Amino acid sequence: AVAALSRAVRAEIAYSAVTLTTVMPTAVHTELTAGVSLDLLPTRQPEQIATVIADSALRSWREVTVPRWLAPVGAIEEAAPELLMQRLKQLATLRRPPGPFDALRRQSYLDRIGQ
Repeated sequence: AVAALSRAVRAEIAYSAVTLTTVMPTAVHTELTAGVSLDLLPTRQPEQIATVIADSALRSWREVTVPRWLAPVGAIEEAAPELLMQRLKQLATLRRPPGPFDALRRQSYLDRIGQ
């Protein structure tokens, strides 16, 4: 949804000096992901994402996926029927389901946002 909105905005501003880059990172080790099992995902540190954002400003990239090898996954997911993708994700986690959720590690984040 964010990528589609970004593309629509880029079309609107195409003839201006304004540019828009959509950064689509994998899971990032931040307070938001505290307590969440990230075993099945490639992960990055906030500094790594910040570097990519800075680089994208220098290169005028339209869309950036971090890590880059995940970009085709997004394109396939957009084109494939939703039920097929749900089934593939279910099959991918059969032998190695996501790890446990640690509610205590996540509590400080939830407290801060008023949840």
